[in-house]
Amino acid sequence: MRKLTKDQKHYRKKKKDAKRDFRRTNREDGTHGVRVTRRPLCVRISLEAFKKLSSMADGKGITRWKMLTRMIIQTLPKYAELNFDERTKDLNRYIWHDIKVAEKKRYKRSKEEEKQITYDITSTAYNKLEYHSKSKGLSKARIVETLILNYTPLTKEQLERESQRREEYREKYGVYTSKRFKENYKKTKFINCGGGHFIHKKGIPMEYWDDEEFDEFGRKSKTLTSSSLD
Repeated sequence: MRKLTKDQKHYRKKKKDAKRDFRRTNREDGTHGVRVTRRPLCVRISLEAFKKLSSMADGKGITRWKMLTRMIIQTLPKYAELNFDERTKDLNRYIWHDIKVAEKKRYKRSKEEEKQITYDITSTAYNKLEYHSKSKGLSKARIVETLILNYTPLTKEQLERESQRREEYREKYGVYTSKRFKENYKKTKFINCGGGHFIHKKGIPMEYWDDEEFDEFGRKSKTLTSSSLD
């Protein structure tokens, strides 16, 4: 059997990863975690859309694939719910809805100046784009180009309102009234709002959590589930 090159091994690993939404990973300290996988998206968009995507990514200080992932996650409709089944949620964190597939698909019109982009976006963003494409009968290229051209980042005032809304939400559920909570607040990344509902204290969406955040969320949910069964 012919020995694979380093690049071929890397390609096969990426291809295998792309078949799953999440995968287990080993940390340097010997512990185990779970991380979101990434899938290749290759579409042609207008040069205007590419320049806008690049400009926004530079403005945020992130890569273009991360910027596009953020746009897809934040802008497209909701097609999934969180999976709270302890037996299956480890590598199946979402339950994707059944959708009615459009009978026809509309494609993007070709333009004189276009740019082909190939990015490995998160599997969550890819699935959301795939569901939206099937549901609305639009090609991925058409969705991505329109999404970029119409995307408007939150203004400073809007960000402040979002921050205020989160504070009011926390106060509503009395998360600041407990002395114990105040002592533990700096140690945890999540806030228990009651009723089995946890939110990230920095408002970071699940798609952008790291392995430690996934592990902590899993421990909290598991502890809550166990205590409710006692």
